[in-house]
Amino acid sequence: MDYNFTGKRILLADDDEINLAIFEKLLRDHGAEVVSVRDGSEVMDTYRDEHGKFDMLILDVVMPKMGGIDVALNIRSIDAIPGAMDVPIITMTAHKKRFKPLKAELAGIVSHFDKPVEPEDLLSEVAKYI
Repeated sequence: MDYNFTGKRILLADDDEINLAIFEKLLRDHGAEVVSVRDGSEVMDTYRDEHGKFDMLILDVVMPKMGGIDVALNIRSIDAIPGAMDVPIITMTAHKKRFKPLKAELAGIVSHFDKPVEPEDLLSEVAKYI
C-alpha cells in the first residue's frame, strides 16, 4: 500500500539510536515531519514547547527518565494544550513484560507493538489514526 503522511507531524521517542533512525527514515520516506527525542522527559518538554502541534506520538515503553505509558498519562493531563486528550499515541517495546495493557488503556494508547516492528504494520497503524 502507498502511504502518504505529507503535512503530518509525528513526535517519535526511542532511547535506542538505531531504532530511532530506522523509524524516523520510514516515516519521513512517506512524507511525515518527524521530531525525534531519546527519553520521556524530552517528549514532555518537546510536546509542551511545540504546544502539542503533533498529529501522533510514537513512544518506546522503556526509556530513561520516564517510560512511554507514563508519558502518555502525563500528556493526557495537560489541560492547557487543546487536543492533548485526543492525540493518537502508539507504543512499542522490546521488553514485553514491561508493557501493562490496563495502564496503556487508561493512558489512551491506540495501538502497541512488540519489537521488532514490521515496517508495514507500523505504517498501517499510523495511517489508521492520522
